[in-house]
Amino acid sequence: MRILKDLTGLHDIYLEQFHTFGNVDRLSNIKDQLWIHSLGLDIPDHVITVGYYSLIDCTTVEIKNHGMQKVKWFPVNDLPELGFDHAAIFAKALERLRLKLKQEPIGFELLTEKFTLTEVQRLYEAILGTQFDPRNFRKKISQMKYLIPLDEKQTSVRHKPAKLFIFSRDVYERTRKEKYGFII
Repeated sequence: MRILKDLTGLHDIYLEQFHTFGNVDRLSNIKDQLWIHSLGLDIPDHVITVGYYSLIDCTTVEIKNHGMQKVKWFPVNDLPELGFDHAAIFAKALERLRLKLKQEPIGFELLTEKFTLTEVQRLYEAILGTQFDPRNFRKKISQMKYLIPLDEKQTSVRHKPAKLFIFSRDVYERTRKEKYGFII
């Protein structure tokens, strides 16, 4: 939470621990050893990392760099070379996020209060790395009791305005014993 707040200025953000990494050869790569040595760091041979992922709309948040850190956003499918075992950590985080998204409606953390079904579909497609048939997606998602249709439509759009919805956490909590499963 502290690092996330330092880098983004945000607090009260969805954050979940997903895995602990502790392989004994995590620092054995020669490039990693050279980097550690060049910075004069005294890192023990065995390092344990507890991995967390967070849901943040990177289009609305600017990262604040601190000191030597050069931190920036990258598309999931266009990551630079990562040091140590960070590529494996990232892959595990994405795997866990995708699983969690299929089990619980955490994706709504990234949407505005009022949204369209098309926005929901784009969000799920982006995170899951797949495309859904729009009719099947709408049919499946319309069965979710916690998506409440509003008597409102989009404004200031060049196409036919779409109906707006909200996510009701209260309804979700009351009905969460029902199978959520987001398999389309």
